[in-house]
Amino acid sequence: MAEPWYSRPLARHMLQENLPQLQAILERLIRIEDGRPPRPDPTPADLDSFRALQAWYARGAKVVLPEAEFRMMRATDADGRPLMKFRRPPFVGPQMEAAKRKYTDVRVPALGIFAAMNAPGTVAQGDQEARSNAEAYTWFQDERAKRQVALFQRDLPQARVVRIERADHYVFLSNQKEVLA
Repeated sequence: MAEPWYSRPLARHMLQENLPQLQAILERLIRIEDGRPPRPDPTPADLDSFRALQAWYARGAKVVLPEAEFRMMRATDADGRPLMKFRRPPFVGPQMEAAKRKYTDVRVPALGIFAAMNAPGTVAQGDQEARSNAEAYTWFQDERAKRQVALFQRDLPQARVVRIERADHYVFLSNQKEVLA
């Protein structure tokens, strides 16, 4: 204990081996986040009503969500104006998890439609850093979709899976033709 902490074998190992690995992971996460398509924060006018919030979302998304969706998702202030806080009753999470476990008992033909949300938006041609960030974002979203598909196929091996590229979370709204096909 009298020795300085950095001279201990474990600390030395962590500094030499683990810290560079952790730093590389963190740098990649920053690139992924920086590669996310830009969406400006809503202005006070965008939070004046649910209709204004709907219009703000539509400006930065591929889809126009129903106003009712925002009314279900967002908390409100005392005057009934939307806030950028989610409104979730505490029971929703456990019920969703219980429902996920039940879907593995499906005994009829099933179709899983997965959205690969891998569209990083417009990137300036000469901006190499922005291009690298967009590539990191696309890689992350592709890996995320692969993992979701693999878990679905593990639980329902007889199901058919369709993956739709450059879709939105609201895959039917963003890619209606592909979903219907």
